[in-house]
Amino acid sequence: MGSAIHHLALHPQDREALVDNPAMMPNAIEEFARVFPPIVGLARACTRDVNVAGTPMKEGDFVMLAYSASSRDPRVVDNPDKVDITRESVLHSTFGVGPHRCIGSNLARLELRATLEEWLKRIPDFALKAHTAPIYETGFLRSMRALHLVW
Repeated sequence: MGSAIHHLALHPQDREALVDNPAMMPNAIEEFARVFPPIVGLARACTRDVNVAGTPMKEGDFVMLAYSASSRDPRVVDNPDKVDITRESVLHSTFGVGPHRCIGSNLARLELRATLEEWLKRIPDFALKAHTAPIYETGFLRSMRALHLVW
C-alpha cells in the first residue's frame, strides 16, 4: 500500500489516470501487488541433503525461496521492471499460488482498493516531500516504515 502511494507520488500521470478513470483501479491494484509484494520470500531448513540445479544443500541448511522474483519473469511479463497500471493481464505470485494461496488475498485487494480510491478522492494531488525517501524495514517482509508526502 505504501509503495503504491509512493509510486503515485512520483508518477503524476498514473495518479491522474486513476483520478480521471477509477475503473482502472482493479488492474492498477494487481500491478502494484505484482511490483511491490509485501512478502519477498520464504525460508526453510533442508530436511535432507539435496542437490538443486548443481547446488548442493545439506540437511539443516537454511535456504530462501525468493518467489516474488517470479512476478518479474520476462518470459511471463512483458517489460517486467516497468510499473504499468494499464496492463491487460497482470500475472503475479504476490499472494502465493495453488493450495498455499493467501487466504486473505481478496481482503488485501479490497483494502488496497478502498485506501487508494478514498485517498485519491480526498487528496488527488500529492508528491514526495523534497529531500526525503521512503524508509523500509526489509527481511522476508518488505515493510515501509515512513513515507513523507506533501499536498
